[in-house]
Amino acid sequence: MEEEPIVVEPEAPPPEVSEPDPAEPDPPVDFGGLLKAERATSQSLRERLTAAAISYRTAVLATAPDVPPELVSGQTPEEIDASLEAARGIVAAVRERSPNPDVAQPPPAVSVPSGAPVRTEPDLAGMSAIDKIKYALTRS
Repeated sequence: MEEEPIVVEPEAPPPEVSEPDPAEPDPPVDFGGLLKAERATSQSLRERLTAAAISYRTAVLATAPDVPPELVSGQTPEEIDASLEAARGIVAAVRERSPNPDVAQPPPAVSVPSGAPVRTEPDLAGMSAIDKIKYALTRS
């Protein structure tokens, strides 16, 4: 069995780049159109960043149910993360100050009688003679 010789072909020379002719003027550039396109792109990116930040905040709050959503805000993921850490610090401080963090403390009980009060006859001893007559006439 004969070995075939390996043939290496020379690389093709790179295409030559022609230098621009300084005598030819550059074509006119529509800077107003470019500016409008860049502004539209910038606005689109801002909207996408806002939507992504809202989604990220929702996902972060789902992983931290003990943190009130009102305490977490921000326009970027970095701001949301910083806000979440601050909120966790607030929650930890509140838990430390609470007498028993595992049990929610009910508000202090106010003594309110249940049901309607018992209806009693008015005290006739404190009434004048005319009031007693009026009272008697209304009862019949």
